Amino acid sequence: MARQTAPEVIKQALELVAQMRTLQLATVATDAAPLASYAPFVQHDGALFVYLSRLAQHAQNLHATPLLSAMLIRDESHCDEIFARPRLVFDCTVTVHARDGALFATVLDQFEARFGETANMVRELSDFSLFQLHPYGARLVSGFARAVNLGDDAMITLFGASFRERKE
Repeated sequence: MARQTAPEVIKQALELVAQMRTLQLATVATDAAPLASYAPFVQHDGALFVYLSRLAQHAQNLHATPLLSAMLIRDESHCDEIFARPRLVFDCTVTVHARDGALFATVLDQFEARFGETANMVRELSDFSLFQLHPYGARLVSGFARAVNLGDDAMITLFGASFRERKE
């Protein structure tokens, strides 16, 4: 039987996803050079999406190596303890979606609703691609000695059908 995640852990993870507007991204280039960056995100049917310019190094990395570690982390100004900022870190595979698909239009509408005029402006730029994140594992850190690997139940609650186990 799959390990169950405590309801309070799932609640904390859901709150981080709902409260944050950007993801911290860790990508890797084909020459194995790591890159830390960030991007605004939206959630659609449980899946997380980022809209990135192919001119940006993190997008180039994802096109070449569609693996990503992403992090949602509580803002420093809202933390009681700077050494133990609440955060959700998840490992993902990534899919790029075609600009002419129905999903593209739906998700970009959500970007506009969430981020306004700038999202509307970049929507039409042809160098941007829509990336869907498919988390296969996650860890919630909510304080000192309070780190939990999320079970399948939590992953399904957080990411819906976008959750899938990584096939080794």
